[in-house]
Amino acid sequence: MDDSKRAELIAALHQTAAFGEGMLELNERLLDALTSDMNRPDADEIEYMRAGLRRWQEQMTTLRKRLASLMIEPPNRPQ
Repeated sequence: MDDSKRAELIAALHQTAAFGEGMLELNERLLDALTSDMNRPDADEIEYMRAGLRRWQEQMTTLRKRLASLMIEPPNRPQ
């Protein structure tokens, strides 16, 4: 794997980690809202979450394309 493909793979993995962290945070906020009337999100917060969801969906589409374009070669020696 050349350096540019390696860099692209690292960027894709970083993007995946950021996406996962965002989903965990969103799930935590939703669970808090379900268990307490005081923590329910208002309309602005819900719109913010929806915008984040749309952004993450776009990022996942980009990530899938980037990963599909990478060709992972087997190692030269057994590991």
